[in-house]
Amino acid sequence: MKPSPSPDRRAQNRPRQKTSGWQKLPIGRGSWRAGGTPGSTRPRDELYAGVGDAYEKMLKKRTLTNLYNGLVYYRQTVKSATRQPGNHFMQAEFDKVTRRSVTREQIQELDDIHTALDHAVLDAYGWPPTLTDEEILEHLLALNLERAATDTDTR
Repeated sequence: MKPSPSPDRRAQNRPRQKTSGWQKLPIGRGSWRAGGTPGSTRPRDELYAGVGDAYEKMLKKRTLTNLYNGLVYYRQTVKSATRQPGNHFMQAEFDKVTRRSVTREQIQELDDIHTALDHAVLDAYGWPPTLTDEEILEHLLALNLERAATDTDTR
């Protein structure tokens, strides 16, 4: 049985977010190798001291619930066409619903990704991107009933 990596090693290999995707943390990269000469130290250890712990703590706070609470808040206060007067984005409230685990820019990027994915799915079905949620459900129901009838006919 292969031993599991140490907690520090797991933190080093955990992906971190950047604006255009995910990348590995650069901690511990370079020419140093475990089992080096006796008394040798890992280069830049002092530079990275505590980074793994801080990163782990941040990741524990960044849950799907916090992300989507932030997305809902962002959409209600910034993007909503039916936004109520006085219902403006407030950083303190945003920090409360996300537990300070993400930034507004990260939530904005998540919203952009969702929008692009929604358009791609509608395009794949050949439906216009202007459909409401209710119209999408109606189209899906009609498609499902059509396929169910086809399945019944072929049996």
